[in-house]
Formats: sequence, C-alpha cells, structure tokens
Amino acid sequence: MSIDSVSISTDTISIQLNESTNTETSPSGLSLSLSTPVYTDGNGNTVESFTSETLDDKALPIKLSTQTIDSDDNYKADQIILSFSENIS
Repeated sequence: MSIDSVSISTDTISIQLNESTNTETSPSGLSLSLSTPVYTDGNGNTVESFTSETLDDKALPIKLSTQTIDSDDNYKADQIILSFSENIS
C-alpha cells in the first residue's frame, strides 16, 4: 500500500491511499512513514515527518469463501469450510 496524495483543509490532514488487491486485514509488519519534512494545516498545526509508525489492527476479519464438503456422497454436508482474511481464534 502506498500514499497517493495528501491534502490539507483547515484542521484536517487527509491521506489518500492507493488501492490494493490484497485482502489481508491483519497489519502484521505494516507501518506508516511520512517522508515529507513538515505538514502544516490551515490553523498552523504542524505534523513533523516520521518513519515506521506501527498500525493498530482495527479491521475485522472478512469471509473470503465458503465451501461445503460431502465426504461420504450421501448428498448431505459433512463439513463447511470458511476462509477468512486473517487468522481467527
């Protein structure tokens, strides 16, 4: 994932991200870095540059697929397999 653009309006800094086809919702190993030295909003609030800010996992797992298994060929489901975007426990 990468930053597409940054816009500043009054007291808000908006960071637009480039879309990704990755469905992984776990932030494992993801970090955010702002390499531009300084961002200043319309009220004079300043955000200094920073590197490797760890992201908190706020995204819930999403179901990617469902599969039913009839292992004994009696036309009844013996198993249902759900695949999610991250490990669940």
